[in-house]
Amino acid sequence: MEYTANHIPEQNRYDVDLGVGHTAFLTYSDRDGVRYIMHTEVPAELRGGGYGKVLMEAALTKMAEEKVIVSAVCSYARIYIERHKEWHHLRAA
Repeated sequence: MEYTANHIPEQNRYDVDLGVGHTAFLTYSDRDGVRYIMHTEVPAELRGGGYGKVLMEAALTKMAEEKVIVSAVCSYARIYIERHKEWHHLRAA
């Protein structure tokens, strides 16, 4: 299944519909041309099922389309980006 992030700029948030009434989300803060990933959340009943990866892949794909530079404050997001070189081009210097 292909997942897509829905960007909700007025809430500084990306949502990913995981199906069956579940949504994962990522919140951010923009400052000085950098999008800071502040928090990621997957519904408790789905944790450990790979949905954190689904959230990050969908949100980072959308951010790449939007041509934003990112920095992860959230530890999960920071470790995810560090471990996946395909997203290093989005990182703030």
